[in-house]
Amino acid sequence: MAALAGIKIKGGQITIQKLNPHKPKSLPKGKMGIYIFHHEKDCLKIGKAGANSGPRFKSHHYAIGRSPSNLAKSLLDDINMQRFGLTKEIIGEWIRNNTERTDILVDEALGIFTLNLLEAFLHCRLNPRYEGFKSQKVSAKAKTEIEDWLKRKITVTKAETKNLFSTEEFGPKPVPFGYNNAEWKKLLAMMRPQDELWEFTSPEESWKHLAGRAGIALVRDRKVIHIMETIIN
Repeated sequence: MAALAGIKIKGGQITIQKLNPHKPKSLPKGKMGIYIFHHEKDCLKIGKAGANSGPRFKSHHYAIGRSPSNLAKSLLDDINMQRFGLTKEIIGEWIRNNTERTDILVDEALGIFTLNLLEAFLHCRLNPRYEGFKSQKVSAKAKTEIEDWLKRKITVTKAETKNLFSTEEFGPKPVPFGYNNAEWKKLLAMMRPQDELWEFTSPEESWKHLAGRAGIALVRDRKVIHIMETIIN
């Protein structure tokens, strides 16, 4: 995969650590990281942290108040996990005692694009339960609704150009769709030769009621296959 992308990786630049016991470790200096959470045979979550995102790597997923989106919140919101008696008071301890965590450490010198590529591959390979916006895992009814919202066809190049984001964490070059770059790569990986990308936006009335949505849809044979939301109000 890396070779096809023209990425040269030397021995030791990527290492894998399985935490046993499950005690989160700090991100080493000069390293970026990918974390994978499993419960029984189910992959729950895969995420990444740049070299300057130590707290995201070590602690954010163990308590609901530490970040807008994390594993703790996803577990508490999942009706199928209610049988374990989860509460916000015990969720961190439950994650440490009942899930397996694997960390993949990546040399910062390989760059954020290598990190994104590895994360996107793992998303496709392991299909984690709690990845992507809930609205991106849409029902057939919702997909039909979005088909009525399609506005204009757009190329991959134009979509990326319109959605470039720059931060110190990404390095000197802007990254298409910023922190959602892995989700964008996942959408691209689903594309077939005759598929199309379309911009969509919900009706004007929805924006007045703070329920507006806009983004990019993958369309196959005039049917919406997958969406990536870029704006929600």
